Parts: sequence; C-alpha cells; structure tokens
Amino acid sequence: MLNTLTPPSIPLDVLKAFAEEAYGLAGEWTRLEGERDQNFRVRPEGAPDVVFKICNPAEGEAVLTCQAEALEHIALADPALPVPHLRRSLKGEALAYLSHEGMSYPV
Repeated sequence: MLNTLTPPSIPLDVLKAFAEEAYGLAGEWTRLEGERDQNFRVRPEGAPDVVFKICNPAEGEAVLTCQAEALEHIALADPALPVPHLRRSLKGEALAYLSHEGMSYPV
C-alpha cells in the first residue's frame, strides 16, 4: 500500500536528469516544502521560474489529470489570474512519468 502522507524522496540528480530529458529544463534548484509531493523551484537562466512537482503516486492519475486540466482551463479562460500555468513535457504530455526504484511518479 502506498503511503499517502509522505512525499516522494527522489534524489536531486535523478530529478535533474529527468527534467532535462522530459522538459528541457535546467537551472538552479531549490527545495520547496510539500505536504504530499516533492517540490522544487527551478530557476532557468534567462527564463521565468518553474515549480517542478513530483506527485505522490497514491493520489491517483484521475485526480492529477483533473488538476492539470483545471490549470489549463484557467489559463485559457483568464491567463492573467495568478495561478500556476501547466508546462507540458517535450512530448506534449500533461503528466510525464519518472520511473525510480520500481515506482512510477507523475510529474
């Protein structure tokens, strides 16, 4: 059974390699607190900051897909609203999946 209360704990070097491959994302990484997810602020050189979120797999794909769709809907309806904007993977995925130690983590 997956622990829904503990955020993932994936090593930073694994996350950086995945971010570069899946999103073309590189920069200065700073850990952010997260109740259920592992989060980082990434500061790419010459580009806006990005929050890189490794989701707790216990959340379930339906919940995470709903969150992604809601963010995209808000961005289309009113891009000026101060909410996060979803960044799709280089393959166009709303959720990319990082495999680590036998687990698949939605990003």
